[in-house]
Amino acid sequence: GIDISPDILIAAKKTLTERGLQAKLPHLTLTGDLRLEFLPDDHFDVIHAHSVFSHSPLSVIDECLAHVGRVLTETGFFDFTFDRTEGTEHQVLREDFYYRTDTLLTLAAQHNLHARFMEDWEKRPHGQSKIRVSRSPLPS
Repeated sequence: GIDISPDILIAAKKTLTERGLQAKLPHLTLTGDLRLEFLPDDHFDVIHAHSVFSHSPLSVIDECLAHVGRVLTETGFFDFTFDRTEGTEHQVLREDFYYRTDTLLTLAAQHNLHARFMEDWEKRPHGQSKIRVSRSPLPS
């Protein structure tokens, strides 16, 4: 796991201990950006960013999408949640960011990634939307 917040990583370590997951040898890393330079190429089958892009300006999302393909395996995928709007994209107090689906799909394509809006995710009662991104075309 990676995060920009030391407090979140401390909470993650506490959760790992409480749930007895230390034997899985988790790696928790503090990072200040999403260039993912410290991660190996062609390594991850699944990457998930939950409630990260809902708090990120478009430039941060662009930075992540510019580099996530490098660390994914050919058959791997990157799922991320976001706050979706069908109206004007906007932010609230530079903390909550709302994006149109097409904006994020287009941004992924600009980085030669294949992206799909996960419609089934909309049926869940969590309030966010999800997109799946991969290096190879995604099955329908």
